[in-house]
Amino acid sequence: MTCTQSSEQIALQGIRIVLFDLDNTLVNTDELEAFRNFNHPLFNDDDEYKKELCSYLVNPKVIIPQETLLELKKHNIKLGIVTNSPKKYVATVISTLYPNKNHSFPLFDVLIAFEDVEHHKPSGEGIIKAVNTLIRLDRSLGDIAGSEILYVGNDNIDILTAYDGGSLAAILLTAQEQLHYKRINSLPEFIITPKLMLNIVKAPDRYLPFMECKYQSFSDEQKPNFLYLNKIDFDNKTRYATIVAGRYFPNSQHFWLKIKYHPFTKEILELKGEEFFPTKWLEALRHLLISESRYSIFGHLEVVLSCIPHRNGRPHRLENLLKQLAKYLEEHPIDRDCTFYIIPDLFFYDDDALSNHKEAKTRENRFKNVREHLHLKRRKDIPNSVDKVILIDDVVTTGASLIEASKKLEKEGIKNIVRFAFAQAISEGEF
Repeated sequence: MTCTQSSEQIALQGIRIVLFDLDNTLVNTDELEAFRNFNHPLFNDDDEYKKELCSYLVNPKVIIPQETLLELKKHNIKLGIVTNSPKKYVATVISTLYPNKNHSFPLFDVLIAFEDVEHHKPSGEGIIKAVNTLIRLDRSLGDIAGSEILYVGNDNIDILTAYDGGSLAAILLTAQEQLHYKRINSLPEFIITPKLMLNIVKAPDRYLPFMECKYQSFSDEQKPNFLYLNKIDFDNKTRYATIVAGRYFPNSQHFWLKIKYHPFTKEILELKGEEFFPTKWLEALRHLLISESRYSIFGHLEVVLSCIPHRNGRPHRLENLLKQLAKYLEEHPIDRDCTFYIIPDLFFYDDDALSNHKEAKTRENRFKNVREHLHLKRRKDIPNSVDKVILIDDVVTTGASLIEASKKLEKEGIKNIVRFAFAQAISEGEF
């Protein structure tokens, strides 16, 4: 895949290719697992295999209706399937459940099945091969970027497949399942239903997390696209709700293509060591404060905003960000009955603290490092009348820093604590 367009042109174009997983994405195939194995007793007998498989396809099992796919085709979207299932199985299921009787064009423009690739999901090889096939069929796609390709699946493996293939990722969930989307570890761009699909394809930028959404502006009354996660304490029992505004993809062989088309990850890397932040970062915090002060209609609200401190010898990045924010709020005040106390140096690390990213790499060591070396410095600066404390971090992985800082505040009797990070680091642990 090559990209010669500006990011603004890409945003205006929307998505140009939608690729689907088959099983339990396009079609409910819970009863068909045996047919996906090459050792099925009838696999080598084409006629008998198809006859037996079709006998299980009597009742409708379609999840994404054919009408939805045809609507995408009307908008000149190329459609394809990338699956770990064998081609014979896929062709039979699709021809049976998506009959193409009244159309002169194929419903799916490309099919990449198990036999077509050397490396299977979560490898992104199938996505890359599907896109390259479509480019050969339609030269107008030659300048396509990963941000114009959507892979739709139903579990974490599909999300990682999209990331490895450099595309956007969507998880297809029912309305009930969406209530439990926090169980998805790898944070896809979109949690969708078939009805939402066309809206997302036409204007994906509107649905991206706040820090990844370049062309959407929010009024003070709109709720920004923040992600709400549960970070788990080292005891694996206590959950700490945490708000994040975007995702960060670490430099690895599985994410290199994703990073190529992920401006926010590039921005985080460029800002390492910098002490002055772009306006978008200040706007994220301003909207966080607006969101957390919505209930000030019930009386005056007092909110403390602080951050995870720098380690010894490192730049005072977040402390300086909060100082920037204080000036920014003078120019862009929040119309709420609230008092905001910005205290950049509420906490400090002692000189023996290790870097969580370079030295304390395991989950156990990260929690131990923060627990032993992070200290509350200025408890006296928190008014007794304060209603809540907001703690911010730049990038979270395990959430150890925010969790341990919260626990130190709780010991001082402060119970209403909001944890916020600009980005969640995406793990490659399932590859």
